[in-house]
Amino acid sequence: MDVSPVAGANGARGLPVKVRAITKRYGTMAALEDVYLDIASGEFLTLLGPSGSGKTTLLMVLAGFVRPDAGDVHFGDRSVVRLPPHKRDIGLVFQNHALFPHLNVFDNIAFPLRLRGLAKAEIADRVAGTLDLVQLAGFGDRRVTQLSGGQAQRVALARAIVFEPRLLLMDEPLSALDRQLREHMQIELRALHEKLGMTTVYVTHDQREALTMSDRIGVINRGRLAQLDRPERVYREPADSFVAGFVGESSLLPVEQSSGTLRVAGVTLRTLRPLPGTHRLVLVVRPEQLEILESAAPQTDYNLFRATVRRVVFQGDSLLINVALGDGSELMLRRAAARAPGLAAGAEINLGLHAKDALVVAVQS
Repeated sequence: MDVSPVAGANGARGLPVKVRAITKRYGTMAALEDVYLDIASGEFLTLLGPSGSGKTTLLMVLAGFVRPDAGDVHFGDRSVVRLPPHKRDIGLVFQNHALFPHLNVFDNIAFPLRLRGLAKAEIADRVAGTLDLVQLAGFGDRRVTQLSGGQAQRVALARAIVFEPRLLLMDEPLSALDRQLREHMQIELRALHEKLGMTTVYVTHDQREALTMSDRIGVINRGRLAQLDRPERVYREPADSFVAGFVGESSLLPVEQSSGTLRVAGVTLRTLRPLPGTHRLVLVVRPEQLEILESAAPQTDYNLFRATVRRVVFQGDSLLINVALGDGSELMLRRAAARAPGLAAGAEINLGLHAKDALVVAVQS
């Protein structure tokens, strides 16, 4: 598996980061367990995982708010594991914006520049340029209490980047926004990252957000990196059953093994993919990979399943169809609404899964 870092468009301006054997425990619970991670200069890396997985703890270790029990962190060639946050020269953006309510937009953004002792004229120039960069030109005199959620997030971002840090850390910055605004901000943040070239570490539990924005994704589970790879590889070639179930919609069907033959729901499995060396396996089926076939006749390149439609859920431009196989296993498939007219609960259908799409992974222990 290729897990090499990918430099961003302006990679030379970003700061490379190395995480080595980081462990953090709270009593008997391991929040992080022997984590190794290389982040390239200018890379946009997302830490993705469910609540309690350790992703925010790892971000706080990078920021300096959490001291690990073991391991080291390097920014470039410099160990920073014992440096306090204010000496790490990093930009931080949090979910709740953390803006100063008694200051206007200009003064919120100017705050880190004043801490660094910049002259008034330079502060004014930098704040104006950063406001323009985040599409808030003319908002300097606005009170932060008068801002919408998206505008407040832009101000928080502007404050984090106005002093030109080489490393930007973001913890669930869009989770409080409504879906449409959140998706718009994802594109904006990615475009801004490509302009600035600073190394960015982004924490989220939203897998679609991670797939949309990242150069690479680090999927974290129980304090460990379950997979570190490019978005398309994480989605198409998940490392194990946890990654397959967490990233994207999927159905996981148990695989029976006997004398070198794999069977799923009573069907002998055809696959063109390599098999993991383990006795506990599942077949990963993505909804878009299943095809509704006219005939139940065996086909060389397909795994054929007979199924009964349980329910059909209308989701605007598509239908999410839940079906049951003969052994009671359930699958989901997705179809454009116009392509599945008249499909209803109780219908008997033939489902085909091409051998090239038949991905078998190990059950995560």
